[in-house]
Amino acid sequence: MDIYINNTRTFGKYLDRPHHHDLMLANHCMAGAYEDQRKVELPKDGDLIAIYANGLGIIAYGFATSQIEFLDDDRVGGNPTKVRKLRDFQLIAYPIHHSEYETSNTQTLQKVSKGKAEFYRLLLERKVPESDPTLFMNAE
Repeated sequence: MDIYINNTRTFGKYLDRPHHHDLMLANHCMAGAYEDQRKVELPKDGDLIAIYANGLGIIAYGFATSQIEFLDDDRVGGNPTKVRKLRDFQLIAYPIHHSEYETSNTQTLQKVSKGKAEFYRLLLERKVPESDPTLFMNAE
């Protein structure tokens, strides 16, 4: 299994184009716009995709599927975009800062080549825990 980091390209442009960040989190997918659309097809099915938000770090992850769609300009605020569904999507309880692993995240999609086991361990450590079904059982 390979590991990739997909940058949501948010801060600095978020107020103008929040849709990629929101689109990826709400629909459990990776995305690429304009010339980066082709990068959505690079990972193999089952590869791990970590979602990175500028200024925050890794905020979620999932595993690539074969479901790839092209979103026309009208659906994504004038930015033609290709998206790929991720399975077993997990939010991170607190972001993993880029200083905690070896990559700069300056690209839309970057392959993690060093320290893959450590990177994966960090993801598992920080995933949001399952909810407690015993909470609020006595609520009236």
